[in-house]
Amino acid sequence: MFVGKIKLSDNTMMFRLDDYELIISNSEGQWTSWNDIKAIINDGWIKLEDFSENVIYAYIEDVEFLNLYEYKCNLQFYVIDWHRKGEKHTLEFDHIWIKSDCLDYYFRDDAKYKSDISNLIDCWNGKEINEDRINRNTYEIDAFNQKIIIEFKTMIQGSDKPFPYDVRNVMVFVVKKTSDQKLLHNAIHMAKTFFKFISVNSRVDIINPVMIGCGDDINNYTTMLYIKPDKVEHINSNRCLKYDDTESGLAKLLTMICNNEICFRSLFPCSSNEITYADIMNICAAFELQFDISVKQNYIYKEQEKVKKKIIKIIEDSRETQFSDSEKIHFDEILVGIKNVKEILKKRIDIVLQEFVQIYGDLNIKCDFEEDYVNMPERIKNSRNALDHGNVEYKFERQMYWDAELLRAMVYMLILKTAGVSDKDKLFNSVKKLSKYPI
Repeated sequence: MFVGKIKLSDNTMMFRLDDYELIISNSEGQWTSWNDIKAIINDGWIKLEDFSENVIYAYIEDVEFLNLYEYKCNLQFYVIDWHRKGEKHTLEFDHIWIKSDCLDYYFRDDAKYKSDISNLIDCWNGKEINEDRINRNTYEIDAFNQKIIIEFKTMIQGSDKPFPYDVRNVMVFVVKKTSDQKLLHNAIHMAKTFFKFISVNSRVDIINPVMIGCGDDINNYTTMLYIKPDKVEHINSNRCLKYDDTESGLAKLLTMICNNEICFRSLFPCSSNEITYADIMNICAAFELQFDISVKQNYIYKEQEKVKKKIIKIIEDSRETQFSDSEKIHFDEILVGIKNVKEILKKRIDIVLQEFVQIYGDLNIKCDFEEDYVNMPERIKNSRNALDHGNVEYKFERQMYWDAELLRAMVYMLILKTAGVSDKDKLFNSVKKLSKYPI
């Protein structure tokens, strides 16, 4: 818990920060107005200093009115710049170190990870380490209006668990020295999105604290960031993608995440334990966006367009002779709808499915996903349309839910191919993680 004062021009308020809840109250017995609260919040951030001279930067999710004297701010995360005698608080950083369980699964089979574990434990115990170290690539991308280097390292800490060491993989953002809080927020969001992708799970978490500082020696850092935990689901290690299978496309993949070229809002299942109606709608949306990015933007089904133009011409020619003036208003409304209709979801899925079969194989799809995969495009088109138009008489069968999982695997294939993963075996290994048998 952190307690301190906030000084304004007219009065002084008290704050109490505990478990991602910031309570602000007027210590002088005066009413606290919303204008008082707004005056101390800057673009979602509020800067505080507690009685121990620790400086806190809190990112506010929402604000609640409690009573005439108090407001409660729910925090998304907060940064603690711990007080050290003789040192000035600056919140300057050029390194951000982020950990997650899914990173350890991602690098589980990596030779460097295994080598680092041995070397770090030997170093911790004062022993000589193997000088023939395995190097891992670094990735430079254009993000957040600057060049950012992303590294994946291994770190060791003492542990109070039965095994005395906590050895973790860590994602490190190397940026120009800055105090930009928005950059910090963006880097955290980007890392979490990457963790979701490699774990095929929307409910992954970052391990607190995130270490922030200058230079690559975290022992000298005085600043830590704590993120409010989400509703986390257990990470299935068998479903996590592997570094070796995705490394060739990692730089482009990270760039795609930064540039919002993947529909993450719709990509993942609502729950890892069940498939729902919403998953069918969501994965169709994710597929259509990814098709535009990875296959062809503004795709036109030429044969269908020819027929549609003929239909429109026939209808337009009948407007003056077959409809009254009062009916023409409705005629024009319906005609606009016909002109805008695009029945191309099935055709798009057919195109990508053919490519998917070449990579994954006919028998493998039948075993790992579903026997009648050939008719999946037609079924999922009908399912999506029934849900979209509220057809309560449409009957959903078990197979239709597996259609959504097969389509999700196809979206992953498109993303990885666009990122630059061209090896068929590695694409196969990654896509299999989304099947019934991900081992």
